[in-house]
Amino acid sequence: MPIGVYKRTAKHIAESISHLPKNPQYWKGKKFSKEHRRKLSENSAGMLGKKHTKEAKRKMSISKIGKNTWSKGRKVSNETKRKISESRLGEKHWNYGKKLSIKTRKKMSVAQKGEKSHLWRGGITKANVLIRCSLKYRLWRQKVFERDDYTCVFCKRKKEVSGKLNADHIKPFADYPKLRFDISNGRTLCIDCHESTPTYLFNYHKIYKPNEMIIQI
Repeated sequence: MPIGVYKRTAKHIAESISHLPKNPQYWKGKKFSKEHRRKLSENSAGMLGKKHTKEAKRKMSISKIGKNTWSKGRKVSNETKRKISESRLGEKHWNYGKKLSIKTRKKMSVAQKGEKSHLWRGGITKANVLIRCSLKYRLWRQKVFERDDYTCVFCKRKKEVSGKLNADHIKPFADYPKLRFDISNGRTLCIDCHESTPTYLFNYHKIYKPNEMIIQI
């Protein structure tokens, strides 16, 4: 067979799509059968739920040694960046302004917790970190902020003025585990006011637990 570059003419393109429905509304109102949908799902599943073997991973790694991605070493010019920026002006992300319900957030949290997470390292994360990163804790912070109208209860500055706000535990987080998620035990503070409280990090150890103070070198 002769080798070379073959250009597709308008005739070739017309012949290649001649079997397709000419009416753009062809599929409107039509539904696939359950059997057809099952076959489509199986064909598009690919590696879903499957894992590569160590040998397959090793071979893929070796095959990519010395190869660069198409964008490596390339830089987008300022003019191109400007054009990209202008072309996207006014566009909004599909979930812009949308908020996930608490029910959905709980489902997402459960689905990514523990061994289900791709970041799972055998349970080495400390309990304190797990609690502070949990959905229950984030909801507690949100409720404290909403109750205080996103305003520091000490200096009365709002978030727009003071910057980042903290949800502070009135009775220390470490000493009163039963009050960790009690809204009445929380208060909204700006960073400056939070750092001045006796229960803030180094202040807490200095006042309440002087024998357990961490020596900083």
